Amino acid sequence: MMGRAYSADLRGRFVAALDEGLTASEAGRRMRVAESTAIRWAAIWRREKRAEALPMGGDRRSDALEAHAATILGWIEETPDLFQRGIVARLAARGAGTSATAVARLLARHGIMLRKKRSSPPSSTGTPANSDTSSANSSPPASRPIPRFSPTSRRSDGSNILLTGEYRWRAKT
Repeated sequence: MMGRAYSADLRGRFVAALDEGLTASEAGRRMRVAESTAIRWAAIWRREKRAEALPMGGDRRSDALEAHAATILGWIEETPDLFQRGIVARLAARGAGTSATAVARLLARHGIMLRKKRSSPPSSTGTPANSDTSSANSSPPASRPIPRFSPTSRRSDGSNILLTGEYRWRAKT
């Protein structure tokens, strides 16, 4: 469980104590907060004239990448086999540093998912080309359908998540 920010009332009383002429350490002792917290609050007050806490938690970075969403979706439209790392490299060339995970989340929000390419067509006999059969008369193993998604590519609610690697993009269906 994550901690909470100190109350605005406590922070206001701390700033009032600073304005009375107390040092950060003295004001911190009076308010019963750690000395390191008191010193940090005093520095913020001197630098920014701000006593309230900043928002905690949540996603504060997706807005920056969302500004490039139209461009990214255009790249995928013109080059469907574009890799995630290719998108990240193109964004980096434009000065927008990001990660493959952030790109995957952006595409998921826009209804785009990754479709893994098969390396080769399935065998007509169901026997992998590199398998070692012990007897010429033995029947080939029963062919299994290749799963469309790995077990780890589904969320607990049954919806699909993005995979990473050498894949193709397609719209979610």
